[in-house]
Amino acid sequence: MMKYHVPVLLNESISGLSIKPEGTYLDLTYGGGGHSKKILEKLGAKGKLISFDRDESALSNSRTNNSNLELIKSNFKFFDNHIKERGIDKVDGILADLGVSSHQIDKLERGFTYKGDTKLDMRMNIRDSLDAAEIIDFSPITILSTIPTSPPNITSSSKTTDPDNADLPASTQ
Repeated sequence: MMKYHVPVLLNESISGLSIKPEGTYLDLTYGGGGHSKKILEKLGAKGKLISFDRDESALSNSRTNNSNLELIKSNFKFFDNHIKERGIDKVDGILADLGVSSHQIDKLERGFTYKGDTKLDMRMNIRDSLDAAEIIDFSPITILSTIPTSPPNITSSSKTTDPDNADLPASTQ
């Protein structure tokens, strides 16, 4: 069985949190649960970890059964609402592993990959209404040009979104 996701710089990330056994921590991007598992190993009986993910696949893959962990299906941008609802005024550390997981890239139907011929989807939550292909097909160039560009050495997003721009190498068009 293939692993769901292996976090990069796992030990370095956890070390940087300087975890206190009785502390309260947030993992804003649960994913495969690797960071959360390491945090839980360092928490004592009164420690608390609240982990968030909007990807149903990530949450349904969770094999962590720990009373110190609360998993919340939500976009991490709402974390402050969730912790306030729980009467938490401050936390001791926050971890966010931003980006896509190896699972999302490896699953062709998720539409994040360059490995196969598949629809461009790229939704973190497959229940979101618009996928990347629809956004590109139906958005005016003025909207598309506001989307961050990649690779980072491209300084003008209008060059990336203008199909008639012959100045760019083919790999970035």
